[in-house]
This record gives sequence, structure tokens and C-alpha cells, in this order.
Amino acid sequence: MKKQLSLTLAMVIAGLGLVLCLPLSAAVAATIEPVVPENMKAGEVISVPLKVTDAKSQEIEAWGMDIMIEGLEFQGMEKAGTLVANSPSFDSNQISEGQIRCGAYHGKIALKDGASLVNMKFKVKSANAKIRLTGFVDDLAGAKSSAK
Repeated sequence: MKKQLSLTLAMVIAGLGLVLCLPLSAAVAATIEPVVPENMKAGEVISVPLKVTDAKSQEIEAWGMDIMIEGLEFQGMEKAGTLVANSPSFDSNQISEGQIRCGAYHGKIALKDGASLVNMKFKVKSANAKIRLTGFVDDLAGAKSSAK
């Protein structure tokens, strides 16, 4: 019993050592903005890219955010032609009325000024629709957005 406890304790300590030695990614300070089309009409489906600026050649591996919407109906996300195009783990879900959560874990991708992180699709319910990005986490914890 004593040997088993010592062995278990040694494995826990060794495991903690491995965890503590893992490199941690620093949060990037890029700006992510939704590019909303002008003159939206009720009933039309629009694509809204989340454009990156102030990237400063930073890389991300894991990230997440919440997208708050008013006057829009969430239709999904499009990865084609975006920075997450090859990310097998990207996902998005509407977690409540007006709130979408999205994120990914993938190999390192370089943020590039003017590139789309991902494209969102919405059906317009009101010409006064609004999109706001919030709750940046993981490698995007230092990101900002001025979208109101």
C-alpha cells in the first residue's frame, strides 16, 4: 500500500511538472470587427466577415468569443476563404436569443491585417440590425472590437 501511494504521488508530481512546463500562449492584442453591409433589407441573407486589423504578425492557436445580435437571425458560419478555413475544430452555436458563441482550437495560424477570421451568415429581420463582439478568450483575450 505504501509503495502504491508513493508511486501515485510521484506520478501526480511528475504530471504537474509536465503541465507546468507547457508553453502558454500570450493573448494577442488585435482588433476584430464585423463588416456589416450597408442598406440591409428585411428578409435578405447577408454575409458578415469578422475582419482582423492591428495583427502585428501575431499567431493564435485557440480562441473564442461571443457575438451579440439584434434584428438578425443566425444562419451559420462560413470558413471558406477565412483564417479558420483549415480548422477542423471550429464551431459556433446560438446559446440564447441574440447570443452566438464561436471558437476553435487548431495549429498556429498567423493573423493578417484585412483577413477574415470567419464569415457569419444572418437573415435580416430589421434594417437597424446590430452586431457586437464580446467575451474574447484564450489567445484572443487581449483583442478588442468597437462594434456596437
